[in-house]
Amino acid sequence: MKKLLLFSLLVIFVLSSCSLFNPSSVPQTAVVTVSGIESGQTTTNRVISVSGTVHNPDNSATTFSGYINLVLNSTQYEMSVTSAGDNEFQFNHDVVIVNGRNELQVKVYNSDSVLVEESPIYVIIGDLPTYPFRVELTWNTDYNDVDLHAYYIPQGDTTWTQHCWYSDKSGITNAFLDVDDVDGFGPENFTIVTEHPGTYKMALRYFSAHSVTSDVTCTVKIYKNENLVSTQTHVFSESQANGDDASNDWYFYDYTVQ
Repeated sequence: MKKLLLFSLLVIFVLSSCSLFNPSSVPQTAVVTVSGIESGQTTTNRVISVSGTVHNPDNSATTFSGYINLVLNSTQYEMSVTSAGDNEFQFNHDVVIVNGRNELQVKVYNSDSVLVEESPIYVIIGDLPTYPFRVELTWNTDYNDVDLHAYYIPQGDTTWTQHCWYSDKSGITNAFLDVDDVDGFGPENFTIVTEHPGTYKMALRYFSAHSVTSDVTCTVKIYKNENLVSTQTHVFSESQANGDDASNDWYFYDYTVQ
C-alpha cells in the first residue's frame, strides 16, 4: 500500500514538473463572426466581412496596448480595433477567400509581440472560380488611404482606354476592384475574371495620409491562377499623399495577354 502511494506521488510530481515545460495553450477567447456564413459552410461570395471581439492585453490600459492579426490561410492581416467597453475591443475587416477550404483565425499580441489570445479556427468553403490574375494590396499603417489602380490597353491600341479604381470598380471589361479600403491596412484586390489580349498596368496611389505622419510601406502580391508569383513593396512618404493626382504613382507590374 505504501509503495502504491509513493508511486502515485511520484507520478503526480513528474506530471507537475512536465507542465512547467509545457505551458497551457493560448486562451481561445477572441470571437470571430462572418456575415451570413457559419463555420464549415460553403459560400459563393468572394469578399467576406469578418467581425468580432478581442480583449485588451493590458487590462489596466484605456487604449489597446498590443495589436491583432487576422490570419487567412497563413497570410496575416493587421486590423484596427475600437473600444466596446469592459475591456473588450471590436473589429471589422473585409477579406478575399479562394476556392476550396479557407481557415480564419484572429490572434492577439501584447506590446512585446507575445501571443496572448486567439479565436477558434473558422472554416469557410469557397465555391469559386480560379481567376487567371489577381493583385492584392496591403499596407502597414492605420487610418490612411492607399489606392490600387489598374489600366488596360487592348492589343493593337495606342492609348490606355480602360481604368479600374475606387471611382469605377468595374472600369475594365471582365475585371473588378473588390474593396476600397479608406482607413488603413487593406486589403484591396484587383481581379481579372476573363483575360483579353492586351496589357494590364498596375499602380498604387497614396490618396490621403489623414493623421498618419510616418512613412507607409505598401505590399503588393501578384497571383496567377491563385498561385503567388511575385511580392513587392514600396514606401510612400506623408508628402506623397495627394488625392487623385497621379504624379506620385508607383507603377509596379505590366501583365500582357497575347
